[in-house]
Parts: sequence; C-alpha cells; structure tokens
Amino acid sequence: MTGDERPMPEIDSGPGKRCGWYGPGHEVHWIQNRKSREEPGLVEEGVVIHAEAGFVTVRVGSEVRRYRHHDTETLRETLRDWGERVVIQERWSLLKVRGPEGFFCFSIARTDRPFSHCPGPVRRRGRSRRAGRRGGTGRRRA
Repeated sequence: MTGDERPMPEIDSGPGKRCGWYGPGHEVHWIQNRKSREEPGLVEEGVVIHAEAGFVTVRVGSEVRRYRHHDTETLRETLRDWGERVVIQERWSLLKVRGPEGFFCFSIARTDRPFSHCPGPVRRRGRSRRAGRRGGTGRRRA
C-alpha cells in the first residue's frame, strides 16, 4: 500500500433479508466484519459467475467454488450495480463487493459444511436515503 492509498471502509449489505441469524450464509455480524479487517487471513479475488436460489458460484483463479447465502436476490442486485468482481475471506465467511465508499459485505457458507436455514420469518430491509444506488446503506462499519 502506498502512502496515498487508504483502506476502503466496510459498509452494510443494505436492503435485503433480515433473519436475525448470524451463522455463515446469513447476516454479517459487526464483530465478524471488524475482525476480517484486523486479522484478514487469506484474501482472494474472484468473479461471481452465478447467484440464485441460495447458492453463489465464484471463480477464484482457475478454481470454481460454490457457497450458500440466504438472500441471493440482494447479492445479485449489488453485483449488477457494482460489478461481479469480489473479495473472498473464507476464514471469516465473507464475500465482499467493492462499492463507491467501501465494500458491501455478505456472509457466505461453504457447501461442504452443514447449512442452517433462516430460523424465523424473514423481513425485507428498507433502503437508506444515503444508499445512492441499489444495495448499500452507506453506513460505515468500524
């Protein structure tokens, strides 16, 4: 990182499903988000090639990986608005999409591990006035 580059802040994934579950593939917890910056571990760049019906397929180099996410509709909207290039942090179960003010963070679950479906009714979140375009609330995560 050169002297004039600043790390991009993390911003919420925005409108979408709110199930109240912070397990892999559901909502991103603020501590999970913070730790992903403080102790990033392996950070890989990839391209989402498909996201539908709770599954996300990502090409990372020559490898194709499949993950689960409970709200692929919101993920697709975010990818449509900001591009299919993503950052994967499997250590923290995160997929990040670069936006104008930072990264939109989505929790992912590996398909080779058990996945828990949303525990209760799922609510759609509203859109913040600061959202700009689809997919983000503009709230920065510390």
